[in-house]
Amino acid sequence: MVAVKDEPRILRLRSGQVVLFLDEDSTGPDGLLQAARSRLKLRRAGDALWLASKVREEGGQGQMWLEATLIEGEALLALGRLADAAARLEEEGLWEQLVQLDAGDDLLFQAWALSERMQASGVDIAWKEQAEETRARWESRNLT
Repeated sequence: MVAVKDEPRILRLRSGQVVLFLDEDSTGPDGLLQAARSRLKLRRAGDALWLASKVREEGGQGQMWLEATLIEGEALLALGRLADAAARLEEEGLWEQLVQLDAGDDLLFQAWALSERMQASGVDIAWKEQAEETRARWESRNLT
């Protein structure tokens, strides 16, 4: 049996909703990342978490990997799984990756903002010092 190139890919999310990817480009890590961002904005944190995890499973690297990890952290925080969010970001070495890849202002700000929300929620994050260094780095870039 020959696979049809233009056959859509369908993913059934944990919530029971279905995501339909119409072309081959949208089924890779970039398309999954876009779908994860969209689900997070729609307050579908469980779906966003699942899609972001798929990004990393399907080979998302560099900037894409960082974005997927941040979405996972945001989703876990939204689900009230504060300790899981802190552990995920620490286990994945998010702060080291942000520095190594010179992630850029948007991701630095997102990471810093996420750490602030986590601290405001009462999570004692082990990497508080790294978050503060990242914030200072982001502020110094944007004040000049």
